[in-house]
Amino acid sequence: MYELPFGKPDFLRNPSMCRAHQAIFLAVALSVSMASGAAAAQKLDAIVYTVGVADPETHYLEVKATVPTARRPSIELMMPIWSPGYYRVEDYAGRVSDFAARTRDGAALQFEKSRSNRWRIQTNGQPVILLSYRVFCNQRSVTTNYVGSDMGVINGAPTFITLVENARRPHEVHLELPAAWKRAMTGMDDAPDGKPNHFRVADFETLVDSPILTGDLNVHEFVVAGKKHYVVGAGDTAGWDAEAATRDLRTYVEEC
Repeated sequence: MYELPFGKPDFLRNPSMCRAHQAIFLAVALSVSMASGAAAAQKLDAIVYTVGVADPETHYLEVKATVPTARRPSIELMMPIWSPGYYRVEDYAGRVSDFAARTRDGAALQFEKSRSNRWRIQTNGQPVILLSYRVFCNQRSVTTNYVGSDMGVINGAPTFITLVENARRPHEVHLELPAAWKRAMTGMDDAPDGKPNHFRVADFETLVDSPILTGDLNVHEFVVAGKKHYVVGAGDTAGWDAEAATRDLRTYVEEC
C-alpha cells in the first residue's frame, strides 16, 4: 500500500473500516446504476408474450409475441443458448417449431435463420411485428420445460425469443392456462393492471431468471421481515407434509 503524504485516513488504518467504506461505495454505485437502468428500460416499449397451453398432453406451449421494431427495416431475434447458473451450451431453438412473423393486419413477413438460435425478420417498416411459434416441452430438468396433464414448468431461456440488443427492455408475460390449472407461481412481479397470470419484468435477464410453475398448485405462505414467502407443491404431493415443511422453512428464514 502506498503511504499517503499526510498520513493514512482512518478507513485505511482500520481494515474493517476500509471494507465498510468499500461496501458503502459499491452499494451506492449499484443503486445508481440500477436506477439509471430501470429508468432507461421504462422508455422502451415492452415485448409482450402470450403463452398458451391448448392441449397439455401434447407437451406443447403456444407462444405469441408482440415485438416493437422502432421502424427499422429489419430486426434480429434470438433465443439463449444458456440458462442462469448452469454452465452448459443448450440447443433451445431446436425445440421451436412453426415459427412465423406477421404484421398487425396478418400479412406474412419474410425471415431467415441467421444462426442456429437467431432469426432475421424484414419488418416492411412496421412499428410492431407479431411472432408466433411452438415450443416442445417434455423434459424434466432445471433448465428445460415440461408440460403435461398434471402441471407446467416453464423456464425463461427455452421459452422466450427476444431482440438482439444491449438495452434493458421491459418484457411482459400473459399466461392462458387450461381450466384444470388453477394458478401460476413465479418470481416475476405482477403487471400493473393486476390481472391474473399477467407478469412484467424490467429486462430479459430477469425474465430468464424467473421460472414459472403452474397447475393445480398446493400453496402455503408465510411472512418474515414484512416479505411474503411461498412453499409451492405441484403434481402428486399426497406424501408430502406441506404444513410441516412450511413451518420448518419459516424457522430457517427467520434465523437467516
